[in-house]
Amino acid sequence: MDTAKEVPQDIQEQRRLALTWIRQMRTVRAELEHLLRARRTMPAIFARQAIVPFHPAPMNDLADISGVGPGLVWALGACGVHARAALIERDAASLCQDLGAVGTILNLRDLQMRAIASHGTLQ
Repeated sequence: MDTAKEVPQDIQEQRRLALTWIRQMRTVRAELEHLLRARRTMPAIFARQAIVPFHPAPMNDLADISGVGPGLVWALGACGVHARAALIERDAASLCQDLGAVGTILNLRDLQMRAIASHGTLQ
């Protein structure tokens, strides 16, 4: 038996683990490069949405509407809607566009109807 060319089992195991780790790192690197390329080419709708810092809005009559919490009060305030009357008068389609992702999941016409129902009529 030629012992000079024989590699101990623990070294073979370490080599196998190192090669496995290198393959995994190459996969991770490829995935990260893919994500970076995707971010550079993301649709304009995501790229143009401004990030507005969250400052808790003072509670106003919007908070009296059923289903409206501080987060929605803030989002509406960032779009220039600070009162129930402004919400009712605002065009739902343009407000939906201004709200961005929130506008896509929110039924604004229903919210406007709840705003009207919350106090009966506008004052």
